[in-house]
Parts: sequence; structure tokens; C-alpha cells
Amino acid sequence: MSDNEKNDRFDEILDTYKQEIFNYCFRKLSQNTFLAEEVFDDIFIHLYSKMDHLILGKNIRAYLYRTADLKIKEKLRTERRYYKHHVSLEESEEIAPEGQQSTTDSYSQVDVTSTNPDDFLESPDMKEFKRSLSFQDQQLYELRIEKHLSIKETAERSNLPYSTTRLHLMSIEERVKEKIHELFY
Repeated sequence: MSDNEKNDRFDEILDTYKQEIFNYCFRKLSQNTFLAEEVFDDIFIHLYSKMDHLILGKNIRAYLYRTADLKIKEKLRTERRYYKHHVSLEESEEIAPEGQQSTTDSYSQVDVTSTNPDDFLESPDMKEFKRSLSFQDQQLYELRIEKHLSIKETAERSNLPYSTTRLHLMSIEERVKEKIHELFY
């Protein structure tokens, strides 16, 4: 399959199933638009990466739903770990000397002074990561990740086509995941 045929077939599948698969993810993820968009993107990135090896026929719908189930479970496992960590932080009664809430994280035995997940974005490592992005990608990062806008809103505010915005955001998201993996694993 040539690249043009692959792209055309992918666009056809995306146009046919995007609303159905997004709605499925949205319902399964307790109507959380941000998580649903992330999982939706993961599903279609996975599909695109496997297009050369798949025999695409009438069972593509079942393949997309199966992939959706796997990606949703993966996202929920990740989120559960994240929220389990933050629930334990919020339940702590200890007070740090600076007056910030503090607790010992039972997973890593590291003293954590903040319970705000957005504080991670202000860390020196993430600031350095953001500076390493191109100017356009920095804008997209700020709108999508820091301000939690939808992909559509991000595209509108950055005056880019939706598909271009989505591709740039997928690339940025992969780089963020790599950075987090580098920092914590």
C-alpha cells in the first residue's frame, strides 16, 4: 500500500468512525472530554502505525472498539495510579515548615510538598522541556496542556487547521510522555 493510499484509507476510516469511537471513549471515561480526546488520539495513532500490517475489511469497526477498550483500560490504570497517589497526599495532615501540605508518598518514599498536579508543569524540568519546543509548539503546549483547552479550541486560538494542530499535539504528547518516563522511571 502506497503512502497516498494509506493516508486516503486512514482518512476514510477516521471520517467514518471518529464520532462513534469518540462517543464510546467519552462514555467509558465518565464523560471526561480531555481523557476521551487523549484516548481517541492514541487509538488512531495506533491504527495508523498498524495500517501496513492490517487487512482492513468489514471488521475494522470491531478492531477500533477492541483498540479503544485496551487504550481506555491503559488510561484508567495510569489515571488510577495518579489519583491514588494524589488522594494519599490530600488525606495527609502533616504540615511542612514552609506552611505547605506535605506527606510521604507510600510508593516512592519521597517527601512531596504539593498536591496540585499542575505544579509539575512549573517544575524546572518541564520548563526546560517547554523551552526546547519550537515557538509554534510552545503555543500549542500552553493552550492544550497548561490551559486544558480542547483540540478544536487550541486549533482556533492558534489559527491552524484542526488536523495540523492534532498532529503537532500528538507529537508533543509523545515527547511529554518520554520526558515523564525519563524523569520518573
